[in-house]
Amino acid sequence: MEPTMDPAASPDTTATSKWAHLMELTHQPGALRRGTLAGSWRNFVAEMRGAYQSERRASRVEFYRTEIRGRPFLKIIGWRWIDRGPVYWMPRLSWSFVQFLLAAMLSLMAIETTALILMSRHPLFLTVPLMVIWWLSAVPAFIYPWRRLQVFGFRRGRVRGQSPWMGPVFVVLLPVLAGMMVAMFLSTVRRDFPGESAAREAYRSVQDDLRGH
Repeated sequence: MEPTMDPAASPDTTATSKWAHLMELTHQPGALRRGTLAGSWRNFVAEMRGAYQSERRASRVEFYRTEIRGRPFLKIIGWRWIDRGPVYWMPRLSWSFVQFLLAAMLSLMAIETTALILMSRHPLFLTVPLMVIWWLSAVPAFIYPWRRLQVFGFRRGRVRGQSPWMGPVFVVLLPVLAGMMVAMFLSTVRRDFPGESAAREAYRSVQDDLRGH
């Protein structure tokens, strides 16, 4: 039986809590200087190295433990992660299958585009380096959501309106999109669903505190 939503778990309530500002910082810990190219590059390198991961996780666990009593509502699986019964696995496996289809589709499209370009009449000394650079963009596109999903889980987003540039931009960003979708799919087949490990750690901490009293 799923617990009812309590005021402490409400986004409107927690947004004004003492941890709201901290949780904003833990998306990008440290002193970021987005206005400078050097600052952006330093933070990009730090993200790729995972320099912020432990700080993000510790802050997220503390937020769950103090503000939501260790029982956060995670997107897709809700509160089902607490018991991990059949109702937990049904949406999780369904979501994994959807992510697999999207990742496979985008990856195949990127591979097919690569093959078409390499088989074109353009010189290989131009197309091969271009394709290498094109595919290298998939590396940070994979690492970034892979690490974020582990701590924060899936989050709400908005799909903006289409524009005439969406077609060319989509082709250019195919490796990036493929890398992101592969990361999202693989994150759903780990032992813990995205966001679940931090939630479970906070839940155990709260339960230990209650037993101690």
